Amino acid sequence: MKLGIITNRYPSGREDTASPFVRDFVASLRERGIRVSVFTPEYIVDKPDNDPEVFRFPWFGSAVPIGSLDYRSPGSWFKLVNFLYNGRRAAIPFAVNYDVDYLLALWALPSGYFARYISQRTGIPYSVWCLGSDVYKWSERPFFGLVTRQVLQGADHLFGDGFDLCQKVEELSGRECRFLPSARRREKRTVLPKANYNRFFYLGRLEREKGVEDMLLAFSYVAKKKPAVLEIAGWGSLAAEIPGRIAELKLEEKASFLGKISEKEAATYLRRASCVLIPSHSDSIPLVLTEAVASGTPVIASDVGDLGYLVRKFNLGKVVPPHDPNNLAQAMFDFMQEKRNYDPASSGLLDLMDVNRAANDFLKVLAGKRSGQPLRSQMANLFD
Repeated sequence: MKLGIITNRYPSGREDTASPFVRDFVASLRERGIRVSVFTPEYIVDKPDNDPEVFRFPWFGSAVPIGSLDYRSPGSWFKLVNFLYNGRRAAIPFAVNYDVDYLLALWALPSGYFARYISQRTGIPYSVWCLGSDVYKWSERPFFGLVTRQVLQGADHLFGDGFDLCQKVEELSGRECRFLPSARRREKRTVLPKANYNRFFYLGRLEREKGVEDMLLAFSYVAKKKPAVLEIAGWGSLAAEIPGRIAELKLEEKASFLGKISEKEAATYLRRASCVLIPSHSDSIPLVLTEAVASGTPVIASDVGDLGYLVRKFNLGKVVPPHDPNNLAQAMFDFMQEKRNYDPASSGLLDLMDVNRAANDFLKVLAGKRSGQPLRSQMANLFD
């Protein structure tokens, strides 16, 4: 089989922290004898490696990730149209030139749109792997919701990287959706003992739906009463606003903005942090959760998607309501006061969130070796 993976973002190398699990998933498939080619947009911030099986199509807005465009701006709509036009124009030549006979779209939008377009014109079947914002955010909007349902209903198989997400996909499509974990390839990390409980860390996309503004406000409440440190690393549409917001809240001596950091740097900050903050407004199972667990670092996470369930189930830290800076601040106070010794690295979550498991499960489904097992049964088999 020659698999074509269509993805909104493909890492340019090992040190690229944008969707790094996709690269690891491709590597795991190749180790299992699957020939894989990748179709992805070009970004001028990338310094891509020379993998001949990765095709990056050019588009006008390549300075900003497609998911970070501000659609309140008319210019962003122009960039979106250009993205879809250039992607469609390059999609069929990609499938033909790379001799693709099966497609996997990561995520439903916009990658699933390209997969469906190729399938309608060539007959090549496709599956869709949903990862959160494509379903939680875009499926609720006019036009995008219609396209999302069309993409899901036309797919051969549907996957989601969370159980709550799978249920939402099934409601949207009327089709079965199987759990497929989005996870990094794990290298053994030395877990550092937590000598203090006041160093908080955020790693991820800097978008409003990620709760970044709630986090800064909550930390400002904490910093007024307790000695504490907040380090913020990531990229996204709010990146340029973070330093100004830190200054506005008079947090310059306690909060620092690191910008986009390398994989090695991220691992260092995760290990030395006393707690990782995941204040999302909507999410499935974000990659930073498993990164924190691998580093032995507890979390304070919003009760959205599967986050709250997993944090409680595996005793990974504290759970707070989304959109609630006061409750987030109280959880941070409690964490510092209790000085509780969580042990995330021994929780068993990493056995569930494993890239090799994802590759094996995907190939089993394609080979017809996985029956139409109800979602509840999938959860029971994994957690009980």
